[in-house]
Amino acid sequence: MYLQIDFGNERKVHAVATQGYSDTFNLVTYKLACSVDGNSFIDAASTVTSIKTTKRSY
Repeated sequence: MYLQIDFGNERKVHAVATQGYSDTFNLVTYKLACSVDGNSFIDAASTVTSIKTTKRSY
């Protein structure tokens, strides 16, 4: 499963947040990639100098 968002032109993404919706589904990991043309994607982690992650249990 994936979610692709077209912002219309180049944008800076400052944060990504996720939330589960039931007891049967919990998002454990995800990959964030970016593209200029919508066809060729690169790992977003390679485009930034620091990544902050937070792991929470509910």
